[in-house]
Amino acid sequence: MNAESLKDVIKQDRQWDESSQHERRRQRQANRLIMISPMIDAQAQQVAERLGIETYGDSIEVETL
Repeated sequence: MNAESLKDVIKQDRQWDESSQHERRRQRQANRLIMISPMIDAQAQQVAERLGIETYGDSIEVETL
């Protein structure tokens, strides 16, 4: 299994930007950006932190959604 790479984090961030269209249609705004992956490389982790993305190794680590 490959670690989440910097490229994957940036791609996910762009997808979240596109999801704002969905937010406007539903008239609800996401209040958190979350990425769940058992393997995130160090560089991707740093970028995720700068972008305000919460990272977790397992879904059971997420306290509330």
